[in-house]
Amino acid sequence: MGFVNGYDKAMTGMLGFQIFDNLFAGYSYDYATNDFGEYHNGSHEIVLKFKFNKSGYQSSRALNSY
Repeated sequence: MGFVNGYDKAMTGMLGFQIFDNLFAGYSYDYATNDFGEYHNGSHEIVLKFKFNKSGYQSSRALNSY
């Protein structure tokens, strides 16, 4: 869960859930607080993130080797 306030431009609310080890779902809403806000009612974003494991590939080892 989160909130972002862009200085004189926009406000954003975010919410996400780790449903399974390999599935994440999230939602965010942006609302313009500048003059551009007169032309729209905000925007919605839905995120689905899937993690696929490849046999023989270990990304965590490559990232942690330094």
